[in-house]
Amino acid sequence: MRSPTPHPPPSSPRFLSHLLAGVAALLLVYFLLCTVLFTLWLPGPEAAYRFDQDFMLPLGLLGTLAAWIARRGAEGRTRWAWTFMLAAHLTLVAAFTAESLHVHLGGPVREDGPVADLLFALIPPPMLVGLLLLPSAPALARDRLKLAIDVLTLALAGGLAGWVGLVRWPQEAAAHWGVPMLTLDLDKLIQISGGLLFVLLGALVLLAPATPRNVRPARWLLLADFLFGLSVLVFETPLGQLPALQTHKLLSVSGWVLAELCFVLAALRQRQDAARRTDLLLENGALLNSVLPYGALIALYLLLFAYFSGDTRIRAWIAAACFAATLLMLARQGLVIHENVQIGSALRQRTLALEEADHRKSELLTALAHQAQHDALTGLPNRAAFTAHLEAAVSQASVTGEELTVLFVDLDGFKAVNDTLGHAAGDALLREVAVRLRGAVPQPGLVARLSGDEFTTLLPGVVGREAERVAQAVLEELARPYALGGRQASVTGSVGLSVYPADAREADVLLRHADTAMYHAKAHGKNAWRAYTPDLDAAAGIETLLRGAVGRGEFELHYQPQFDLLGRQVLALEALLRWTHPELGSVAPGRFIPVAEDTGLIAEIGAWVLDEACRQNAAWQRLGLAPVRVAVNVSPAQLAREEFVPQVEATLRRHGLAATWLELEVTERLAMREVERTVTVLRALRRLGVRVALDDFGQGHSSLSHLAHLPLDVLKVDRALISGLGRAGQADRVAQAVVALGRGLGLEVVAEGVETPAQLEAAAALGCGRAQGFLLGRPLPAAEVEPHLTSVPELT
Repeated sequence: MRSPTPHPPPSSPRFLSHLLAGVAALLLVYFLLCTVLFTLWLPGPEAAYRFDQDFMLPLGLLGTLAAWIARRGAEGRTRWAWTFMLAAHLTLVAAFTAESLHVHLGGPVREDGPVADLLFALIPPPMLVGLLLLPSAPALARDRLKLAIDVLTLALAGGLAGWVGLVRWPQEAAAHWGVPMLTLDLDKLIQISGGLLFVLLGALVLLAPATPRNVRPARWLLLADFLFGLSVLVFETPLGQLPALQTHKLLSVSGWVLAELCFVLAALRQRQDAARRTDLLLENGALLNSVLPYGALIALYLLLFAYFSGDTRIRAWIAAACFAATLLMLARQGLVIHENVQIGSALRQRTLALEEADHRKSELLTALAHQAQHDALTGLPNRAAFTAHLEAAVSQASVTGEELTVLFVDLDGFKAVNDTLGHAAGDALLREVAVRLRGAVPQPGLVARLSGDEFTTLLPGVVGREAERVAQAVLEELARPYALGGRQASVTGSVGLSVYPADAREADVLLRHADTAMYHAKAHGKNAWRAYTPDLDAAAGIETLLRGAVGRGEFELHYQPQFDLLGRQVLALEALLRWTHPELGSVAPGRFIPVAEDTGLIAEIGAWVLDEACRQNAAWQRLGLAPVRVAVNVSPAQLAREEFVPQVEATLRRHGLAATWLELEVTERLAMREVERTVTVLRALRRLGVRVALDDFGQGHSSLSHLAHLPLDVLKVDRALISGLGRAGQADRVAQAVVALGRGLGLEVVAEGVETPAQLEAAAALGCGRAQGFLLGRPLPAAEVEPHLTSVPELT
């Protein structure tokens, strides 16, 4: 159940603001009622003065409360500003109190008394200091100069017009009517000066630009003081002494009321800004900012024309003011012209910048369009561009009857280059492959990079033998060695071909058939091309079927025995992987092992083979069978992993198998690819107690200098050498040299692929310690291997 939303405490800024606004509204209503009552039933100067004295005291208290609330929420310089304005209002309250006491103690109603006059004279200084301390809106030096010129112009016009209208004309009118005028003593002059200052300062509210949020109260304060200054000037100068205005001092009170309400509003704005609340803001237009100083100049000239036939001295003063104001306006106009020139220059620069930005944008869009259709690494068209070209070519061929061929190219061994030489070398190799493919493909053929190490080629009008020649040229170009940062690397390619319209009439199907043919070329030895035929679809998608095969339990291990040629006993078993798919049935290792190596799935599969072989060997030993060594083949991807040696150690420990009963076989090609890395890993394995065998020795990749430094235990002679034994030819002498080399290095030599008795006898005569082949035993499931571990079979 949700708890009710708590009400804000009474001391919250929002509550105080609402309270103050309510009090101000009640006072305004009270003032309006009093205005009506005094006007209807208590006419006359005494009633107006008594209303002034009785009503202005609570209004002053309201302003004091507003200043105190605003001060509480202010900080820094703003807090000091509101402190001075609070002091001014406390002085105002004291002055009203002294005025009321003076009247209640028997003083004349129409006089304030000396104490009240002194306090009234002390109000302007702290109020002006507070206004000047308020933060001002940031402005340029030129704008501040323009504002100063406008204020001076208004001061000239306002001061001269005020003196003429508030002093000179009332005196002339009083002399005409025979009415005695009030003498302008020091107290009155101070109050009139304060009123003039407030009027000029309040004029800033009409001239200054809109202020930011943290100084918006200043605009209301300036407006308040503008109204206050007008009320002072009207009723503290001879104009206020005219009989026509004596019975309407309520107008003066109205000025005070409006001034105090504006002050209260400014305090509310200050409090709301301190609480980070948004509010409306007094806005002004740029037109009014520009018109006012020129209007003041026009007013001066009108005043000059009005006094053209009057007092010469007054006319001279007015003419001097007009001349000064004209010079100020000319200076202001010069600033405006300079500002306009700068604005025009800035606009021209901005226009040039926009044109430059448009040009750069156009170049960027062109580059982005190129990037969207091309591979960033090789510069070749990407998959999207090739697909679009292929669809267009198929559409055109369907109209013209032309044939076309699609080649799907995949690199063999690229992952090994990335793993051993680094990604920078892999990127360099891909760029070189792109260059070679462009050179091998005739014009107007199109070469594209689909992803990773996959490339495609579109050959319009090229089919049959000509397309096969292009595929063979691609293979030859890719097979040449690559110089990568001072080191050489060798990769080959597998290419699949599909022809329109013989193989497919849709672009995506044509590309998919070329992909299928490529995978078959890779599965049958790599570095070859294969044309698509419908029977290839049955074996398509090997990679997809391989994923998850470990988890589905589709793999099993068969074990081929290795016999001692002297005692004819089983010394070791080689674990061989078999895959039986629910739909494809038994899949030959030559079909799925290359796919697993190229896709990286070999790491997961190899880890399962290692674990299963160790588990099965440990289980045989727990059954009391004769202990044998199990040999497991290791792929390049496994050996390249940093965690391979710890993985082997953890597997042995998990199944409780001694390391001496595990033999890991690495191919001759793998051992010679990264000799330093291979030596480091093999030494770590031998420190664990694991035996290391070099498989397929004699395929032509060997470097005898490197072989002497490899930490090996077993040398397995390739079946290609063993198959030629017993024919008394060159093959016998080569095999004899290889066996002698292995024995000379202190290695145990194993003859692979023994299929005839003659080969078996020749291997024994050469000095091979072990033999493996179909003559001795075929790979068998684990259950069928157990009899070989309890008795020695008779061999013929």
